[in-house]
Amino acid sequence: MITDADIAKLQQVFATKDDLKSFATKDDLKNFATKDDLKSFATKKDLQKFATKDDLVLMENGIRRDMATKDDIRSLRADMSDFKEEIIGCITEEILNLHEVFGRHDERIQSLEVQHAT
Repeated sequence: MITDADIAKLQQVFATKDDLKSFATKDDLKNFATKDDLKSFATKKDLQKFATKDDLVLMENGIRRDMATKDDIRSLRADMSDFKEEIIGCITEEILNLHEVFGRHDERIQSLEVQHAT
């Protein structure tokens, strides 16, 4: 015959109806998404449209390469600025020389006019 002690021991070893109430039932599981429900979300093929880590590394390397190009452009720009100043200096010097030459011509012409008038 089974005693109360045996029943208490069985309740410790096996789950009771009350113990099982805390587990999910079929109705509870209906609230979770199924494979068919998940098909409307992104698939592997859909995710191929996005950048991968490798794509980002390639892009970063390209940006670094472009930055080197920007440094080259800055250097070229500085060189051109120096060249521009050098050219302006040469042109200014030539203009001053021409003014000197033309100034002397004006003096000569005036002296010739004065001599001719007298």
